[in-house]
Amino acid sequence: MRDVDIIRLGNDKITSLTPPEALDAFSRHFPISMDPQQKSQLYQNYVKSGQREQAIDWLRSALTDSGWKDQVRAKIKAIVDRDGLGKITVEQIYAEVLPEAQDLVPASVRDGLRQRIERSTKSLPSKTSS
Repeated sequence: MRDVDIIRLGNDKITSLTPPEALDAFSRHFPISMDPQQKSQLYQNYVKSGQREQAIDWLRSALTDSGWKDQVRAKIKAIVDRDGLGKITVEQIYAEVLPEAQDLVPASVRDGLRQRIERSTKSLPSKTSS
C-alpha cells in the first residue's frame, strides 16, 4: 500500500483512481462552470502537463514533514500487534486505518494541496483546439 493511496481530499481518493473517477473527484473539489467535455479536457491537460504528478510529490513530502506517515505507521503497527499478523488481511488493516488516516491529514496540508491544484489549473487551457 503506497502512502498516497489512502489520502483523500474530502471524501475522494486523489490517486489510484481510473480516469473517470479521478475527473469526478477533481470536478467536485474544484467546481468550474463549464461543460463536462471542457472539464475533462482541463483534467487531461493537468495530467499531461505533469502538474498532477508534481502535486502528488508535494503531498508525499508535506505528509512526511508533518509526521503523518509516522502516525499512520504507528496505527498500523498497533492493529497488527492487537490482531496478530497471520490473523488479519491487508484489506482489513486498510479498512480500519483509512478513516483515521484521513482525519490525521493536517488542515495545512489539505489547504496547501487545494491551493496548489487551483493555481495549476488556472494556467491550463480548458478548451480543445479546433
